[in-house]
Amino acid sequence: MSTSTINLEAEKMALIDLINNVNSVSVIKSLKRSFDRTIATALKKDAEEYISKEEILEGIRSALCEVKESQEKGIKLMDAKQLLNEL
Repeated sequence: MSTSTINLEAEKMALIDLINNVNSVSVIKSLKRSFDRTIATALKKDAEEYISKEEILEGIRSALCEVKESQEKGIKLMDAKQLLNEL
């Protein structure tokens, strides 16, 4: 078992001990709401879309192929100033 796994299990047990010592329904309900919000936030962060290294490289590769093709066919592409003006 790795150190991080041991630490995680220790934190879980400490939290369980704290909850077991609470003798108030309202406190337990409040803890549950807080727990639910925390879990929802963590799941949302995990689900957020990100661009992988492969996707970035594919985008660069695609752009370079487009530039090469435009040079071969004599097509004039937008320069940086035109692009900024369009944005």
